[in-house]
Amino acid sequence: MMISIHVNDSETQVAKQSTLATLMSNLHQNSTGMAVAINNRVIPKSQWSETGLEQNDQVLVITATQGG
Repeated sequence: MMISIHVNDSETQVAKQSTLATLMSNLHQNSTGMAVAINNRVIPKSQWSETGLEQNDQVLVITATQGG
């Protein structure tokens, strides 16, 4: 069974039992320099594998960039 979530304002379908770690693995090869919030709550990287995703979650992924 699939659920709908929103990643940076784009609707995405994921398996019902997906974790944030699974989502990030599917979206990005390298998660270095990334911050993630679900429903306006920042999730530490150490908790990604234990943080489940729910129907209609709003996931915001921010990538640090270098420059000035």
